[in-house]
Amino acid sequence: MMTHGWQGGAAWLLLLLVGLWSTPASAVDGSSMKIYAVKEGQITYHLTGSQAGTETFYFTEYGNRTRRETHASTRMMGITQETDTVILTDGPWIYALDLAKSEATKRKNPMFASLAEQGDLDRFKDGEALMRALGGTMTGKDKVLGHVCDMWELKQIMTTTCVTAEWLAVWTKSGMGGMEIQRTATAIKIGSVPAGVTSLPAGVRIVEAANPMEQLRQFQQQGPDRSSTRKRRGQPLTQEEMREAEKMREQFQGKGLNQILEQTRKMQEQMQRGGTPTP
Repeated sequence: MMTHGWQGGAAWLLLLLVGLWSTPASAVDGSSMKIYAVKEGQITYHLTGSQAGTETFYFTEYGNRTRRETHASTRMMGITQETDTVILTDGPWIYALDLAKSEATKRKNPMFASLAEQGDLDRFKDGEALMRALGGTMTGKDKVLGHVCDMWELKQIMTTTCVTAEWLAVWTKSGMGGMEIQRTATAIKIGSVPAGVTSLPAGVRIVEAANPMEQLRQFQQQGPDRSSTRKRRGQPLTQEEMREAEKMREQFQGKGLNQILEQTRKMQEQMQRGGTPTP
């Protein structure tokens, strides 16, 4: 089943901020770029740290469509919660698939949208261009399962990753807001994947989700007073909370990549101090 509450908010935040470099880069007009140098593939990861378990990542159309299945337990703020999620991406859209409900929650990647609106995607002809745009520094080489990879340090988003010549991540270490997660590949298959694996199943109902910044607000409320927050789980945000969430959303609109990264850095620092993100 899908997870909710603080764990869901943390997962989305990491997906948006840490996983940006591997987000499909289809342009808004429907054109696309090759995120990976191979058309299709499948990678299985072992998860350690704040999240322990396994993850399977499928990609098609050179990375413009992906599917990420995670089965793990997540520890944060003294709470352990089971994670069983399926996340699909299709261009600038992200879908959280709930097979039990035959439902998919659709979200728009706010960082992707901001880049696309400003035409910045034209600069990202390959993975290295995006890595360097994110302030990444190549620090050395490694070898996993026979695949040589380049190690990149991305200080602004507190991430280190090692990618192959095809721009596939064979391991990634990320830390933010008290969470530290490492993904290490245990199996890599380059080539065809099961038909339709990166597409939404037929008959799935699409639900438009609230802006991810609202979920960040909900996540931030789960600080020292977790017990009272758990009692409110499933209840709508108050008008004041909605206004603050809208303010946070507006911070990302109309900004270029460097501005987004700077705002992200400030948010990370405030999260580490246990505060609420501010402009």
